[in-house]
Amino acid sequence: LALRRKLDDRVGVSMTLNNIGVVAWTRGDVPRAEGAWRESLDISREIGSRPVTAMLLSNLAESCLQDGRYDEAEVLLVEAQAITTETGDRRTLCSILMNVAALEMARGRSTSALETAGRAVTEAESLGGRRLLGLALVALGDIETGVARTDQTGAAADAAVEAWCRAIDLATE
Repeated sequence: LALRRKLDDRVGVSMTLNNIGVVAWTRGDVPRAEGAWRESLDISREIGSRPVTAMLLSNLAESCLQDGRYDEAEVLLVEAQAITTETGDRRTLCSILMNVAALEMARGRSTSALETAGRAVTEAESLGGRRLLGLALVALGDIETGVARTDQTGAAADAAVEAWCRAIDLATE
């Protein structure tokens, strides 16, 4: 990072900061992750890297969701979704949709959450990536589990198990 800064390699600095954020997030160091992502976001905006900006907005939104900062997450997700619509970046859109579904669920909008998670799965299926589809299926399973807590018929629980089984099948193929 220091060398990239010294060379004024703005793209390299932004990419390195994003990676630092991902590692920090994985280790549970949320403040460091958010700090790295916010600095990377500032740089990506300065250099006009719209796809990277959308990805970073989604990363930050996920962190906000985990911390209960739903209004901030929504603002970030709206901007990220607008960018992916503009650029046609369907892979990042799929990740954004998973976060939007989680936000909808956190706000008690289970029907909207299910629709959005289903859209993420459909989008991932159309892209053909197994990893992204697996993540979308897990997100759908999580939403279905939340719905199952109030569903007396058991259909949501069955749907959650089905989504998770599909994700496991993808991982073991």
